[in-house]
Amino acid sequence: MRRLDAAAATVSREDVLDSAVRALHEAPGLVLLGAAGIGRSHLAERLVEQALADGVRVLRCAPVEAELPLPFMCLIDLLDSVSDETLEALPTGQRDALRAALLRGGDEDVDPAGARVPLAVLTLLRRLAAEGPVWLVVDDVQWVDEPTARVLSFVARRCAGTALRIVATEQTGCGRMPVHDMLCPEGVVRLTVPPMTPAEVTALLTEHAEHADHTERAGHAGVPLPSGAVQQIVDTVAGNPRYALELLRALPPDGRPEAADFGGAARTPLRGLLLDRLHALPQEVRAALVLVAAATRPDLTLLATAGGPSVTLRLEAAERLGEIRIGPDGHVHFDNPLLRSAVYTEASGHERRNAHARLAEAVIEPVERARHLALANPARDEGVAQTLTVAAAAARRRGAPGTAAELAALAVVRTPADAETARTERQLAAAGYAVDAGRLDVARAEAQVLIAEARSPEARSQARIVLLRCAGQSLEHEGALIRDGLSDAAAARSPGLEARLRCWSASRDLLAGRVHRAEAEARRAARLAAEAALWETELEALTTLAYLQRLGGDPEAETTLRRALANARGRGIDELALGEALRTEAVFHLHANRLAAAERSLLGMLARLGERLGVEEQVSLQIHLADVRISSGDCRGALQAARRARELHADLVGTDAVHALGREAVGREALGRAAVGRAGVGREAVGRELMGREVLGRGVVGQEVAHEPDAAGPVLYITAAAESVGGSLDRARLLAQRGAHRAARDGDRFWRLWNLTVLGRVQLMAGRAAQAAEVLREARVIEREMGIVDPGIGRWHADLAEALVAEGTESALAEAGEFVDEVSAVARRLGREAVLGTMERAAALLRLARGETPEAAGLLESAVARLRPQGVPLELARALSALAEAERRGRRHTASRRAADEALQIFQDAGAAAWLAVGEPHAQGAALPPPVPRQAAAHPAVSSPLTPSEQRIAALAAAGATNREIAADCYLSVKTVEASLSRVYRKVGVRSRTELASRTELVAQPLPG
Repeated sequence: MRRLDAAAATVSREDVLDSAVRALHEAPGLVLLGAAGIGRSHLAERLVEQALADGVRVLRCAPVEAELPLPFMCLIDLLDSVSDETLEALPTGQRDALRAALLRGGDEDVDPAGARVPLAVLTLLRRLAAEGPVWLVVDDVQWVDEPTARVLSFVARRCAGTALRIVATEQTGCGRMPVHDMLCPEGVVRLTVPPMTPAEVTALLTEHAEHADHTERAGHAGVPLPSGAVQQIVDTVAGNPRYALELLRALPPDGRPEAADFGGAARTPLRGLLLDRLHALPQEVRAALVLVAAATRPDLTLLATAGGPSVTLRLEAAERLGEIRIGPDGHVHFDNPLLRSAVYTEASGHERRNAHARLAEAVIEPVERARHLALANPARDEGVAQTLTVAAAAARRRGAPGTAAELAALAVVRTPADAETARTERQLAAAGYAVDAGRLDVARAEAQVLIAEARSPEARSQARIVLLRCAGQSLEHEGALIRDGLSDAAAARSPGLEARLRCWSASRDLLAGRVHRAEAEARRAARLAAEAALWETELEALTTLAYLQRLGGDPEAETTLRRALANARGRGIDELALGEALRTEAVFHLHANRLAAAERSLLGMLARLGERLGVEEQVSLQIHLADVRISSGDCRGALQAARRARELHADLVGTDAVHALGREAVGREALGRAAVGRAGVGREAVGRELMGREVLGRGVVGQEVAHEPDAAGPVLYITAAAESVGGSLDRARLLAQRGAHRAARDGDRFWRLWNLTVLGRVQLMAGRAAQAAEVLREARVIEREMGIVDPGIGRWHADLAEALVAEGTESALAEAGEFVDEVSAVARRLGREAVLGTMERAAALLRLARGETPEAAGLLESAVARLRPQGVPLELARALSALAEAERRGRRHTASRRAADEALQIFQDAGAAAWLAVGEPHAQGAALPPPVPRQAAAHPAVSSPLTPSEQRIAALAAAGATNREIAADCYLSVKTVEASLSRVYRKVGVRSRTELASRTELVAQPLPG
C-alpha cells in the first residue's frame, strides 16, 4: 500500500483533495483517514460530486456502528441503485444468492459465509465496469458488517485491470483495529485528512453563525460572533470542524461563553459524551491525565519525570480504555481534543497548579518552564514576571510570536502592583508580540489601555505605534494617531520616537498617493534617527526613501538602498531587522528585470529567516515571490506562492474578519484591518498572478470570493493578478473589483491603482476594449497624480495602449500613439528594456489597426528580439501572437504558423491557463492578438446543439470548473448543473469532461464576465 501522508501541518485540505484526484487516476483505490469529525466524509463527497459530473457510476454506503450486527446491510446500501433487471442478467445461482442477500427475494437461506454472494458481486461489478468507470464508496469503513466485509475483501483481490475503484474513509482512534488493508485492493493510496487551519475554522464558524436557522438547537444564530468566543473555539478544537460546530451550538444567544475558557467542553452538549467517560475512569488515571492536559508537548519521559514511574502505568491503562494514544516515540495524544480541555477544566485549581509545578521542575526548555512556573504560581511575583519576560523574548526570536504574546501577557498579570514602569514595558511588549502573531484585537485592546492610563508620553506614543501596526492598509484614516503620537514624542523629547512616527507618516502619504510628501517625511525620519543613533529606524527610513525615489524615476534609488544596507551591516544590525530593506532590494531587481536575482534573494530570506519572521513579513515575501515568478513565466510556482500569501493573510486577519463579516451581510467586503505590512507590502506594484483553480480551490467562484476572510488590497491584487494569467478570468475580475473597492474605502490609492491595472487587463483579455480603456485611464490618472514615473514598476502600460487600439476610434488611436511615445521615452531613459519591448508591441498593433502591415511586422520582429533575452515569456508570447496575426495578414502563412506555434508553446510551458483559454479557439490557425474578443473567435460557422445556457455550463466544465464553481458562476443549484451536464453529454455524444473538452467547436462560449 502506498502512503501519501497529508497530516503534516504544511499540507492543506486542498492539497489532500488534489492528491486524492491524482490517486484515483493512477491507483485502484483511495482511503481517507482521520479522527472523528475531521472532515473525511466531506472530502469524499467532493470527490463523488466530481466523479458523478464526469460520468462515473458511484455505488456507496455509509454504515454506522449500530448496524454492525445486521448481515449484508452495507451491501444492500451499496447496490441499492442497481436495478433488478441488471441482477437478472447474472448466472442463475449467483443471481438468486445475491437477491436473497439484498432482500430482493430468491434463496432465503443464503449463507453469509458462502462463496456465491462474493462471486455474484464480483461478476456484477466487472460487468458494470466494462460499461464505464465504477466507484465503490464506503464512508466509515470501520463499521462495515462482517458479511459485507468478506465480499469487499473478495472483490478487492480480483478487481485489477478493471475500471473499478474503491474509495473508503476510516476513522482513526475509534477503538478498533484498522480494516482498510483487508477490504481495499493492493496498491490503494492512503491519505490522512489534516485539521483545518485557524482561518478555515474561523470562516466555518462565521458562515454557520450567520446562516444558522433560528429553529435549530443552536443557541447562537444569525448575529456576529464575539472575536473572543471564536478565538476560544479555534484554540480548543485543534482544527476539528465537527467539534467547532458543537461548541458554536453551545453558545448562549449573545455568543459569549459562560466560562473563561472552552475547557467548557464541560458546559456544552458534549458534556455527556466527554465528562461521563471521564468520570468513569479510576481516580489515579484521571490524575495522570491532568498532567498530560497541562503539558505543552507531553511524552512519557517528561510525564514520568514529573509524576513518578507509576504515571506510565496509568497512562497505558488510559490508552487501553481508548482515551489517549501513545505514539512509538512516546508522545501522548488525546484522541478527542475536547477531552483534553474537559480533563483540565474538571480538575480542581489545586490539581492544576500542582501539575504545572511538577512540570516546571521537569521541563528543560526555558520558554515552557516559564509558562508552567507562572501557571503554578498565580500570585504577583517579580521573579516570575521577569522569567516570563525573558522567555517571551526568546520565543519571539525563535519564531513563535503567539507563544511570546501569551507569555508576555502572563508577565503583565504577574507584575507587582507597585512596579508601574516594568508593567508598562511588558504591556508594550505583549501588544507588539500580539501584532506579530496576528492577534490584532488583543493588541488594540492593550494599546488603548496604555493610551488611557500610562503616565509616560513615551509609552503613549509607543502604544499609538502599535495601533498603527494594526491599521494595515487603512493608514489614511489614522492621521490623528500619528499627530497625537508626534505630540507625545515631543513631550518626551524623543527624536527616536519622532523618527519612527515620521516613517509611519511617510507610509501613510505613500498609500494615499502623496509621494512627494512621503519622500520629505522619509528624509526627515532618517535624519532624526541618525541623531538618536537608532540605526534600525534609520535603515527603515532610508529604505522607504529609496523606494519613493524609485517611484519617481530617480536613478539614485538603488544607490540610496545600497548605502543603507552597507551602513546597517557595518553596525551589526541583525538580519531579521534587515528584512524590509532586503525585500526592497529584491523588488528593485524585479523592476529592473533581474528576475533570477530577485527570486534568489526572496527564497534566501525565507530559508534563512523562516518562522522568525512575523506573519506580515511572510505575507509580503510570498507576494513578491509570486510577482517575480509570474514575470519569469513560472505561473505554477507563482500560484503556490500567492496561495501561501492568501493563507497567511487569512490567519493574520483571523478574528477581525468575524467582526467584519458580521457587520456586512451584503457583499461581505470585510472591514477588519488587514495588517499586510506597512511599507513592505504596501509599497510595490507586486506581482501579477495567483491561483488557478488549484488555488482559490474547488470552491464556488462568486460565493468563495465573497466569503473569503477579510482581505486587503495587496492580497486581493496578487490573487486577481495571478488568476488573470494562470487561472479564471471571472475570478480575476471579481477579486480585482473587490480589491479596488476595498482600497478606495481605505483611502489607499496605491493599491487601488494596482487592482485597477489587473481589472483592465482582464477586460482586455475578455475582448471588452472600451471597458479596459476606461479602467486603465483611471489607473493612468492615479499614477500621474501620485508622481509614479518608472514604468518598470507596474508593467501595465502596454495593456492601456492595446485597449485603446482595440477600441478603434480615431481619437483612441491618437491617444494610443501619444501614450506609447510618452512611456517609451521614460523606459528608454531608465533602461527598462522589457517595457520598451511591450511598447513596441503596442505600437505595432497601432500600425496594424491603420493597415500598415509591413511596418507592423517589422516592429513586432523588433519587439520579439528585444523581449527574448529579458526572460519575460508571457510578454514574449503576446508579441509572437501579434506577429502571427501580422504575418497572416501579409499572407506569409508559414511565418504566421511558426510564430503562433511558439506563442502557444510558451503559454503552455508557463502554465498560463487564462492566456491559453483566450487563444484556444485559434489553435488550428494563426493566433490573434490579445484584444480580439473571444466571441468573435468561437467558430461561428459551426452550429451547436446546445442552448446558450448549456454552452455556458459546458464551457466551464470543459475548462475544469467543478459543479459548485459552475453553479456559482451561473447562479444555479448544483443539482441543476448536474442535470444540465447530463443533457450536454447526451447531446454532444460524450461520457466525461475529458471528452467534452475535446469538443471545443460545440461548447466554445465566452465565460461569464
